[in-house]
Amino acid sequence: MGSPIYSANVPSTLKAVIECAGVVSDSNPGMFRYKVCGTVAVAGRGGAMNVIDTLHHFLLNKKISGRLYLLGHHLRPVY
Repeated sequence: MGSPIYSANVPSTLKAVIECAGVVSDSNPGMFRYKVCGTVAVAGRGGAMNVIDTLHHFLLNKKISGRLYLLGHHLRPVY
């Protein structure tokens, strides 16, 4: 799972996918069994840890094995 950072958290479309996947997996136990997932957050500003936290909570709640990847750089204002 990957996400750019908007307003210090995941975009609403990704949040909707997470919510729908959660409801569907609750109806189908074992849907995510033996699945592996990694999380990627692309950061230019703050909020990367909020995104990683949101994605990891989804993975942990659904018992999906995951890894953490954080990509980022500091943006400098152009004068």
